[in-house]
Amino acid sequence: MPLSKSYLDKWSQLKRDGRYRLAQVLETYYHIKELCKDY
Repeated sequence: MPLSKSYLDKWSQLKRDGRYRLAQVLETYYHIKELCKDY
């Protein structure tokens, strides 16, 4: 069934995207924390 196949592809792509975004957010968060330590 092509529909479920494309759905699974889209879902795995979303999960990869979400994980990437989460990593970016964490990276930004720690970067800001480091900056705040200087003040």
